[in-house]
Amino acid sequence: MKKRNWLIQPQSDKDADMIVIEKLLRRDKILQFSQVEYNEDSERYGKDMIPVGDIPYIERWLWKNHQKKMIPIEVPEILRKEEFLGRSYRIVDRDKIPYDTGGKYFIKNVSRLKEFNSALYEGMVPMPSTLPAGHYVVSSWVDIRSEFRVFVYKDEILAIQNYLGSPLVFPQAEKLMKMVMQYQGDNRRPKAYTLDIAVICKQDQTTDTILLEIHPFACCGLYGFADPDIPDMLEAGIQYYTEN
Repeated sequence: MKKRNWLIQPQSDKDADMIVIEKLLRRDKILQFSQVEYNEDSERYGKDMIPVGDIPYIERWLWKNHQKKMIPIEVPEILRKEEFLGRSYRIVDRDKIPYDTGGKYFIKNVSRLKEFNSALYEGMVPMPSTLPAGHYVVSSWVDIRSEFRVFVYKDEILAIQNYLGSPLVFPQAEKLMKMVMQYQGDNRRPKAYTLDIAVICKQDQTTDTILLEIHPFACCGLYGFADPDIPDMLEAGIQYYTEN
């Protein structure tokens, strides 16, 4: 039996993800005798709680109880291979971002979750001095036809959900399984995580499946994913952040 204490960030207008999560946590309360509490102030609660909410909500609880931040995984080193990246990819300090070179790049802050990315810039590079200090991913601009979120728990793929582009331009299943298998070589990997995947069109007009980034299973959009393992995955996602 897993008796757990859930702390949920209240929402006045619940989105689809929270409706799914609340339903499963109510089930967990009945089956496992867990406790569910709602409060806007996550900092009032201690290490015995498992917080469920947005990034600032989790970060406040994490810092108060563990003095840690939610540092992005992005593409872990073990998966930074041409077959999985399908593009140039490097992490640099803000001042090393290639500005005014004529090249098209995707730029993303990797020092803090959801701080900045240049997805809406269509490959144009912003002036580095206008960006927050920190480290940034610099990757070559690619022609993305569709994007999918792959949900993984205990090294097993549970679901693949389309969230952008055509749902009919599907990723290569064999490559997804290979990514998950090779990621097992990283002992620091989360027990529950998501792979964000893109299907791109290459210059020769063939398609390829590439890895965009990895997220521990916390504050993740579900995009229709509603597996009964979600409570266990939420607990594992918070555990990753408390231990890393």
